[in-house]
Amino acid sequence: GEDKLRFAEKGQVVTHWFNLQKDPFRTVNLLQGGSLLEVIDSSGIPVPVPAMIELLESSSARVRFQRRNLSLPSPRLEEYTVYPNGQIFVFIRAEEVGPPKPGMALLLTTPFFGNPNGWRVISPEGNLPVKPGATFEGRHLLLSRVPLPESYWVVPDDLLLLPGQAGARLITHVPLDPRLAIRRRVSCEQSGKGGRMAVQLRITPSFLEKPDLAEKYRGAYQDPAKLTAQSGNLVIDDPGDLNSDGFNEGEGCHVVRGARAVEFRAGAYDRADPVIKFVSPGVVGLPDVRIDGRIANSSSYNLCWERHDTLILRWNGTIPAGGRSLFTLE
Repeated sequence: GEDKLRFAEKGQVVTHWFNLQKDPFRTVNLLQGGSLLEVIDSSGIPVPVPAMIELLESSSARVRFQRRNLSLPSPRLEEYTVYPNGQIFVFIRAEEVGPPKPGMALLLTTPFFGNPNGWRVISPEGNLPVKPGATFEGRHLLLSRVPLPESYWVVPDDLLLLPGQAGARLITHVPLDPRLAIRRRVSCEQSGKGGRMAVQLRITPSFLEKPDLAEKYRGAYQDPAKLTAQSGNLVIDDPGDLNSDGFNEGEGCHVVRGARAVEFRAGAYDRADPVIKFVSPGVVGLPDVRIDGRIANSSSYNLCWERHDTLILRWNGTIPAGGRSLFTLE
């Protein structure tokens, strides 16, 4: 893949993110010494807790791993799905039985530089610096600006964070003691229902700080393409599907059951490298893939078994806005 993540000791947080395609010698850490995706409770104070990281999938289509919070009484799961193009989807949920607690917040940290670098809020209306205590409502996304290192040979990319649902809320946290604070903290709250939360992270060229360019990624995530299964049906109760529409926001894929052929309708946005999860497709081995009736070259897609009954198809290409394609397994 194009990217590499590095974990802190004891599996607490992701501390480094490198774009290996543009920066093979790992000279620019896209997190710039900050940490990524700490999950906190309603107190807003992160407390070290024991955690376990488990590899869930590893194939040419994607890699998935799970960080499980072992603290009691409410163990928490964070599932990461990483695709070859650098997209990362994160699904967070509690394992407890019963009504979810309202205090879960997705907390990200970024170094405080004392200058315009750092997290910025991007919306169709503008591009705003993140200030302590500020609250942002609506169909927003976040952009992390990485400063130029003193000696560099590549321009660092930016990091986008997109909530899984429109109408989510951003809050910047004020440190308890500003004199001791070296990082800003930003949480993405109310981005899921029922104690579940999903976000997409992606590395983008630095020019995407412009709202009209960054907006297409937010829109494509929060307003996914539509699928029609020619046999079988859409799966609307996959664990990471926040709104029961057949698109799993937590994994970044569409899900169908008992189907070998699906019509993919792009809708209002370009769909880069779409992913379809076929549950119980009724095929043996790795089938051929047809697109619009023609057998696709194997270099055009990744196709892997996730479990004994689930195939993951990742199409290596873009279906343009307004376009339709028929994917068939045979």
